[in-house]
Amino acid sequence: MLSKLLIIIHWLIYGLVLLTIFSIILSLIKNEQVDAATQDIFRYSVGALAAYITIIWIIKRRWIYFPWQHDKN
Repeated sequence: MLSKLLIIIHWLIYGLVLLTIFSIILSLIKNEQVDAATQDIFRYSVGALAAYITIIWIIKRRWIYFPWQHDKN
């Protein structure tokens, strides 16, 4: 149960990082400035992902950067 919850949390944070990167790229392509809200979401989601990866390392003693690296047990 806990393993599935960790996988879900990791996919959500990972998806949020990818979506904000995509929205920043689209804003830059349209020659618009990236708004402050998108920058804040990006900073917080990258921080959350870094904290999550560090916490998982402390628990499992191995680095898990991507959601598909989790054990399925």
